[in-house]
Amino acid sequence: MSTITDGVLVALTKLKTLELAEDKKSVLVGPGLQWGDVYRYLLPHNVFVVGGRITNIGVPGFLLGGGISYLGSRWGFGMDNVEEFEVVLADSSVVRANKRSHLDLFWALKGGSSNFGIVTSFRLTAHPITGKAWIGKFAYSTATDPDTGKRNHMETVLDKLQAFVDKNDDTSGVLPLFMYVPQHGGPIGDISVIKLDVEGKMEMGAGSIQGEYGPTPDMIHVPKLFKDMTEEIPPMMGAWNISHPYQLTLAMNPDAPDGFRQSFRVHAAKATRESLELITHIFYNRIPELLEKLPAEEILQTLGQTSVIIQPITKNMLKQGEKRGGYIITVTWFDPKYDEIMNEWSDLTSELTYEALGKKGLSHPFIYMNDAHGNQDAFAGYGQREMKRLKKIREQYDPKRLWKKGLVGGYKIPE
Repeated sequence: MSTITDGVLVALTKLKTLELAEDKKSVLVGPGLQWGDVYRYLLPHNVFVVGGRITNIGVPGFLLGGGISYLGSRWGFGMDNVEEFEVVLADSSVVRANKRSHLDLFWALKGGSSNFGIVTSFRLTAHPITGKAWIGKFAYSTATDPDTGKRNHMETVLDKLQAFVDKNDDTSGVLPLFMYVPQHGGPIGDISVIKLDVEGKMEMGAGSIQGEYGPTPDMIHVPKLFKDMTEEIPPMMGAWNISHPYQLTLAMNPDAPDGFRQSFRVHAAKATRESLELITHIFYNRIPELLEKLPAEEILQTLGQTSVIIQPITKNMLKQGEKRGGYIITVTWFDPKYDEIMNEWSDLTSELTYEALGKKGLSHPFIYMNDAHGNQDAFAGYGQREMKRLKKIREQYDPKRLWKKGLVGGYKIPE
């Protein structure tokens, strides 16, 4: 767990425990696993866990940083589904933190990152499922219409997304991406939708969609969100299938390819129609400035997927309080010589967006740790009472600050 010269690397890659309890109500998971490993193991057992949205995300960072998944409206954050942590503490002792033992540490590890110890196993709640879900993914143009000056389909998409958040459906999930992808002609929208088969009535099926309004004749059990969008938006391309929820994580893997340089900025905003419009408007208006900074002949070879991703955080996820939504500004590129340009553009775009939201009373201080940039304070939105409690627990379990001084990287609880 060190990235410094002459440091000690503690690799957890061989800690790959996977044990489903006899009653199938929980599963023991090692920190050396990725979520694809966990999903594949659970496939034949008709249970599911709250994990990453692509298969190659590591288990420990996702859970210790919060954990937003497609099915958060049904089961909450990933951290809400941890029943027990096995932890090596700074004094080398090993404890099990759960609701019956070390309750304070159990609370702190849920969003406390790597400030309290090395977690050597997680016991997660295993949720019974029918083994089937409706999964759909489609792309459409968000280019500006020369006649109206407006972006194609944006009004419809934002209206439908807001309706989805307001409905607070705990059987469905959605991940909308508003992108600029030069390899595909520029501005593109991409929507992923999942709906669990909670009644066991869905029949297996699959198909593709392209340039057609509305569900195709073979498209069965179509979720309302997907149906409403495709009735008014002709997809450039898309596909759907009824299969195991794991299949959506496989479908998302191409959106996070290996070999790219990538940078994230994340903030939270009140989940209103006005917020959605403001976030996407600023993002697309900032793209020309980025393109001007890159040599025209190198844009296709250099710039990957640049996007703003909307993450609805509903009442069901929070279990209390008002609806909020997270948004992520992400850029991908190939050549390290453009690192400074890409990071400066991301920083300014993030600042302008958050500032504009703040002026309208739509911003929120929460920063989702797992998507935060290194220059963002992931603990800033935790609240004074929570931070005071975290510091007290750290004083109890790591009074000499081993994890702060000796573990490079990650988000550290301030003094």
